[in-house]
Formats: sequence, C-alpha cells, structure tokens
Amino acid sequence: MADYIYDTSTDYASDNFVTVAQTADGKLLTKRNYVGHQVSYDRAFKYNFFEVPIGSLDELYMLCIRMLDKPRCCFVRARIKDMNNRFNVRRLYKDPEDSTLILEPCNWFALDIDWEHPSSGDLLEDSSTILLALPPCFRGVEYFVVASASYGYKPGIRMRMFFWSRGVVNNTDLKRLLHGYERIADPAIFNPIQPIYTAKPIYVESNDPIEKRIAWYTPFGIFAYGVEISAENKSYVGAPEIRYTKKSAENFLQKKLLDIADLTIGDRHNGLVHAGYFLGKLVGQGHFEREEIIELMFDACSYWNGRRSTAKDRETITFAVDRGIDAMYKGEIE
Repeated sequence: MADYIYDTSTDYASDNFVTVAQTADGKLLTKRNYVGHQVSYDRAFKYNFFEVPIGSLDELYMLCIRMLDKPRCCFVRARIKDMNNRFNVRRLYKDPEDSTLILEPCNWFALDIDWEHPSSGDLLEDSSTILLALPPCFRGVEYFVVASASYGYKPGIRMRMFFWSRGVVNNTDLKRLLHGYERIADPAIFNPIQPIYTAKPIYVESNDPIEKRIAWYTPFGIFAYGVEISAENKSYVGAPEIRYTKKSAENFLQKKLLDIADLTIGDRHNGLVHAGYFLGKLVGQGHFEREEIIELMFDACSYWNGRRSTAKDRETITFAVDRGIDAMYKGEIE
C-alpha cells in the first residue's frame, strides 16, 4: 500500500477511507509513561488531514502497524470536507460553513475498550473475553486489536478493536448497537471528530513491557466476513437463536469435544471460549447440565500435549459456558 500519510497528492478515491489527523504543532497524541505516573495526551487544536483509501480490514491493519510509530497521528472516522483546506485546521464538523470534516458511512470501525475486568496480559486472550461480553454479531468474524497506551500500565482491559462491517454504517448505527455496553466500550469514540488513538505509548524511564501491541485474530473454524449490523432497528440483539433438537445437540457436543482435543497451543484459549459459549447455549436450551458440559470440556483438554494450567483451563471453560447460558436466559443487551 502506498504511503499517503505525508503525501500532498489528492489523486485517489475509494468507497472506504481512513482520515489520518496529524498535529500541526508537534504535540503528541500518545501517553508518556513514567515510573509511578502517566502523562496524558497533549491538547492539540490544529491538525493536518490526510485521506488514505482502503479496501479491506487487512489494509487497515497494515496502516495501523505503521501508525504505532507515529505519535503525532491518530484516526478520525470522518472525511475531509475540502482538500484545499486540510492543513493547520481544526477538527470541526457541525457548522456547514466552518466545518473541516464531513460525515460519511463506511465499513471499518473501531471499539474503544475500557473495562475494569482483569487483564491476562495477552491481547488476543483479552479480546476473546471482550467478545463474550458484547453483542453476538461480533463473534465469528475477523478483527484486529491494538493495545491502548494504558494497557499493561493500569488495571483492566484497555484496547482498541477494529472491525469491518458487511455494509456501510454510520456512527449512529454503532451507538445504537453498543447501547447498554458503555461500561465496556466507550461510546465517545463514535463522535466523528473524536481521535482514535493508534500510536504506542512512550516509556520515559523504563522499557515498554508489552512486546506485541497489535494482533490479528481469525476465528476458530468457519467464520463470517464482516460484522452484520442493522442500520434500521432501534436496538440490535443479533439473529434469532437456532433451537436444536436433542439429537442435533448431542452431535454438536461430540464434534466440539473432538475439536477441543485437537486444539494446538496457540488456539487453545480462543477454541475453549468459542466451544464453551456454544455449548453453554445448548445448556440454556435444556439439552445438557452445566456441570456435565464443564467436566466434558475439561476432560477433552487432557489430550493436549505440552504444559498447561489446568486451573486456568477450567476457569476459561466455566466463564465461556456461563456466558452462553446467560445469552439464552437474559438476552445479549444488558
């Protein structure tokens, strides 16, 4: 992909785009971490805007890798109003005359995760935990995750998750989808001029303890391309649950147990999460007992080679199964 970030050319267009905002005065859009305290983002008022066309989540991922080392840059989910007026300007969109940004639906979007749930210290493991707490449309799709400047520095799970929607969506659609999940996903990110921070933090007195700050996730088994988001309903609770017969449920159980037994080291946590969530739904439909499923899943883990934490495996299984049961009994919007 060509490097448009510092290119003044405007001879490009795409159905999807990312607007990169670069501070015009040298201020930093990342945090500075010292031993014992943290300095927040600088207050920047003037920016230079650059528009980057993208055609897929993969291209956005490659752009984010480069953005990790650009502390003066961030994303905004809006489009440049006037290509002749995009340097040393403010982030404005409400006033028709003075605005520098305009709203336009697109496929890509980000979630700003700021949850007090304990972090494992592993990006993909934490993101898998997040998925179980979000609406069901986020499961079974590819995404990537970027550690925030506070990830590993403050308690809790703090990251940005990037997704691709099957259809274009605006910020109102996303606010509607995440209504009721504000304790997990900060809705401020859906303000069209809100910075979506992408740069890694600066560690002033020590080294960065997070070795991997960006990670790509592909679901275990069959997965869908893109998140399916309703742009019409007032609240989106996902597709109706499929009701299985007892025979179908037993067949699915045997298949899931075989899948668990075959999990390789790098896929074990996510594989347990997805299998446990699905089997928990079957418990919620009355086909199995909760403790029975937990024990069967735990026994399937005994086929694994290499080192493992049995306590952690049981904890992951129990968490995933209980989330699947809750999905059947309570619905997904809390």
